[in-house]
Amino acid sequence: MQERLTVQIGKEIEQVLNTPDVAVVIDANHLCVASRGVNDTNSKTGTAYFSGKFRKKEIKREFLDYINNP
Repeated sequence: MQERLTVQIGKEIEQVLNTPDVAVVIDANHLCVASRGVNDTNSKTGTAYFSGKFRKKEIKREFLDYINNP
């Protein structure tokens, strides 16, 4: 579900802003992991959507480095 949501957000941003160049990253804690079985409250699931110039390796890397090093 998170993967689908990530793509939907990316495509909507492309449409609303009228641009092919979009990067979306979602990092989420899932309550099902925290509350069932494993009881892991620290795990996260990350998903990403890249389009346009963000598919270029060097631009994607620059974007990811920027958001991961505040």
